[in-house]
Amino acid sequence: MKLSRFAQVILLLPLVLFACSTVAEDDSDAFAKPARDLAELKGRIETILQQHNVPGAGISIVDKSGEQLVAGFGFANAEEQRKASAETLFRMGSISKMFVSLAALKLQEEDKLNLNDEVKPWQSIIDYQNPYQASAPIRIVHLLEHTAGWDDIHLTEFAHQDPTPATLEQGLQFHPHSRISRWPAGQRMSYSNAGPPAVARIIEQVAGVEFESYVQKNFFQPLDMMTATYREPSDPWLAATLYSNGAPVNYWHIIMRPSGAINASARDMANLLSFFIHRGQFNGERILSEASMRRMERPVSSMAARKGMTTGYGLSNYTTLFNNFVFHGHNGGVEGGIAELAYEHTIGVGYSIMLNSDNGSALKKIATEIKRYITFGHSGPKRIVAQTMAENIYMPYQGTYLKVNPRQEFSFFIDALDGYQTVKFNNEGAVFNDDPEQSYIWASPNMLARPEHSRASVILLDEQEDTVIQRGTDYLVKVPNWLPMVAKVGLGLFVVAVILHLLWFWIWLVRRLNHSIPAGPATRIRLAPFFASLSVATFIGLFIAAQLGNFLANLGQPSFYSWGIWLSTWCFAGFTLVALVNCWRYWSLRINRATRYFCLLSSLVYLIATVYFMYFGVIGLKTFA
Repeated sequence: MKLSRFAQVILLLPLVLFACSTVAEDDSDAFAKPARDLAELKGRIETILQQHNVPGAGISIVDKSGEQLVAGFGFANAEEQRKASAETLFRMGSISKMFVSLAALKLQEEDKLNLNDEVKPWQSIIDYQNPYQASAPIRIVHLLEHTAGWDDIHLTEFAHQDPTPATLEQGLQFHPHSRISRWPAGQRMSYSNAGPPAVARIIEQVAGVEFESYVQKNFFQPLDMMTATYREPSDPWLAATLYSNGAPVNYWHIIMRPSGAINASARDMANLLSFFIHRGQFNGERILSEASMRRMERPVSSMAARKGMTTGYGLSNYTTLFNNFVFHGHNGGVEGGIAELAYEHTIGVGYSIMLNSDNGSALKKIATEIKRYITFGHSGPKRIVAQTMAENIYMPYQGTYLKVNPRQEFSFFIDALDGYQTVKFNNEGAVFNDDPEQSYIWASPNMLARPEHSRASVILLDEQEDTVIQRGTDYLVKVPNWLPMVAKVGLGLFVVAVILHLLWFWIWLVRRLNHSIPAGPATRIRLAPFFASLSVATFIGLFIAAQLGNFLANLGQPSFYSWGIWLSTWCFAGFTLVALVNCWRYWSLRINRATRYFCLLSSLVYLIATVYFMYFGVIGLKTFA
């Protein structure tokens, strides 16, 4: 298993409150041709749900003429065999963020707020740190487009579980440590669940009412989203039971409700889709101006957007490219639930999918089948016309890149080992080494697009100090071509040393019990690097074991697992130092030469690893802090 995948599984956050893709291309092709009619499409959806053991779904398809499909599929509760319907409430996850931006746009239309307002006047109620305040103050737009440089909320915030529930003010006061700008605001995008709640708190101050009440009055009621709610439904019979890995999970009282707490039905989502398709109108009534709706879809605050890139993340609104069609919307998930909302203006149609399972593969396949169905027979926007570029334009960008905008800074120690991209250019386009079968064509002297697309999704940027490529929302900085090899060699030596010491222990232990190896220095020189290796295995094992139970509680709060992880990192550093001291003390003694050199080399590798881990904060890691 590649280390980057390993990190996604056991080091980073679970599938919660997140957007699943950025400028995504979905190429699943389970069925040879698009569904011919709604009956066939519904059959395919049911097949996908069954194949992936997803209990149920709420799905809506809406066009300018009205609702095409609003229905429940499968079961709201598998144990009770309670069927899902168009009125069953599912969790929409991060689609909830769209209402923060909608509320901000409405207040802007009323001249009560401006997206370019600085956040500093509200710093006392939000509690954030911006080392770049003088030259790059954080503005409301940065928080909504995720360009403030903040971490995603930390695991302890995800793990917070208060059924009272906590107020937005209490949620922002709980753990402000994620709200520290890692780079100047407006430079790059990094998805953060901390930004929208901060804006929601500002909205409370400006509007003079609780944020949820503001949304209820100004959006839920006008849109006839009669059952939508940020809180746990009062009637559990209306709500779908959520399932993770086939097992039901308890209701999650999300501390940052504006980022992902809404419960809604397929009927509610159909009305929301109609609102987006009709550019701010619902049932003939204007709720937001068309200009505000267009602004929501367009990123403006990142460097790439300022240089002309129109795809990416706008105001709580992703661009998703499917063939030559340009979809807008959002997706998200909570523990046991996953959802997606998307609409396409040139053909005037949209869809929403909500599953009571966190099976991302099922969501992707259903979304692909729906997009194939609703786009079939439509020409859509014109594809990019390929251009030819001179060598002097692209040669400075040829080389190796490292992604430097992780959602959480802690995870960057993984990217620095395994997060490199090699880009090869020619006068017709470019190829990235992670997807060599998919090429890009020149759309302009500084932008590239996939041949089947109508929008560019790659842009070449030239900062004062760095050569940068932005691909989707990945911010890639050029690095020396030899750096990935050094990282791979270092990682390889570390992994080999750990495995060999864990295996070798059993061999020399038998020899020690047989008195073939004497007590004292000959044993001590072997013992310390073994315990360092055992610390690494313990670290990994505790992460894996924590996932077998309540992952958020096990790692997001003080527990046997989280304290064990903290202790294992210090043990690794401590035993590494002991191993080096023993090598120095016992080097001149009569100890097997191969043993001495192996222990010395592995101890030096562990020393480099210790320094590396300390630099990135892995030594002494408290997952609940």
